[in-house]
Amino acid sequence: MMVAVSTISSRAADPGPAARGRAWRAGAPGIGGRGRSTGTMAETIERSEHVLRARRTAARARGAVGIAGIALIAGWHSLSSGPVLAAAGFAIILATALVQLLAPRLRWLTIEESLAGLAGVFIIGLGDQRVTVLSVLWLSAVASGVLARGGRVHWIGRAVLLGALALPVVRLGRIEHQHAGLVVGVIWLLLTCGRLTTELNRLLALARHDADHDGLTGALSRAAFRRELASRVQDGPVGLLLVDLDNFGHINKVSGHAAGDRVLVAAVARLIEVAGAGRPVGRLGGDEFAMITGADGTQELAARALQALSLPDEHGNALRASVGIAAAPRDGDDADALLRAGDIALRVAKRSGKHQVAVYAGQSLTDAGPGGAQGALRRLIAGEGITMVVQPIVEPADGTIHAFEALARFRTRAPTARCTGSRWPTSSACAGSSSWPACGPPWSSFPGSRRAACSASTSRARSCSTSARSRSCSSSPPSTG
Repeated sequence: MMVAVSTISSRAADPGPAARGRAWRAGAPGIGGRGRSTGTMAETIERSEHVLRARRTAARARGAVGIAGIALIAGWHSLSSGPVLAAAGFAIILATALVQLLAPRLRWLTIEESLAGLAGVFIIGLGDQRVTVLSVLWLSAVASGVLARGGRVHWIGRAVLLGALALPVVRLGRIEHQHAGLVVGVIWLLLTCGRLTTELNRLLALARHDADHDGLTGALSRAAFRRELASRVQDGPVGLLLVDLDNFGHINKVSGHAAGDRVLVAAVARLIEVAGAGRPVGRLGGDEFAMITGADGTQELAARALQALSLPDEHGNALRASVGIAAAPRDGDDADALLRAGDIALRVAKRSGKHQVAVYAGQSLTDAGPGGAQGALRRLIAGEGITMVVQPIVEPADGTIHAFEALARFRTRAPTARCTGSRWPTSSACAGSSSWPACGPPWSSFPGSRRAACSASTSRARSCSTSARSRSCSSSPPSTG
């Protein structure tokens, strides 16, 4: 069993003299390949546990105000000229607080805000113009409601609230100084709370965008791209393209880092243009980028990406890139396995002459079944499929044996231990599968000071590279320093 990679040459054709004169696209490319819209960003912030926890606290405070208002009216009817209506108003406050606790989504809060304005109509609008403890409780409920919603949500709620403040003046035909002070306090409190929550939401959106996007190119960051990939893998079949610029190091050395930065920005802009809507583009690090697409048409998309990147800039410098392709669930059913498969294909493309497209065509890197790479590695670590050959290392002068060499030979094609994250367990299997009493040398004892090493190889196995390579296995764990 082995992990094979098939390479499909996709060298971009010469675009011609006219196309060579096209300049690199300048400026920021926007948000990660248009994969995340402003609405999606708002939903991400809306679902943030920190934001929800703060809003729940404000909603609980609003509910406590509703209960306190009902209790005060039940004990002292004289606090309001219409105690029944005032009690109904605080009941609305309590009900809307429950809505904020149980369904803190923006579309529900739009309805809740409009209904919450009716509490002001019952408590303030249909009462007299006295300012009592009920007025103070209602004012605190209004402020906590704004905080629980994350700001003013809809203009209808504001209109109902202002109407509730104006209704006593219209009904009585005059305005008392107490009510005038209440109106001024309510308006400025709402303006302050609204502005505060708006600015906090803006800062949260900016912080989320900065955390999820590369500061130079505007593409998704590695962590954000991995989260997006994991989400899409769970939803259904997807394709992954890993793109690496072949001659970026030369540009950095010859033209300087500022020119290299401009090339990176332009490269992302061109990848986003090729990707189109719904295909996120991320920068995984350095000059390596990634793109999420559907399961079909990945090779055609990769060829177009190579052609777009190969167009020269205004100085006549053309980029060359290599692309590795992997697909889920064929090559892996999680984001990490899919990225490993794409990285294997990308390495093959670069080691096969560069400026090519390589498609991963091996076993699934997350398949635990009999034919999967992980299952084969577990059997290999358990000792299946390995034969050991031990040979002495002899001093030619006097025939003294000073060491032994154990060769681990695979009876089947070896899986890619390095690419599946299992190099050390596989190495331990190599070193530990030699039974010295059974297959040891005919002489009776070993030297007092000896080291055991094994070299695991197969005649046709491929590791992460395109050619067969021998891997030395140490009998002690690798250093972590």
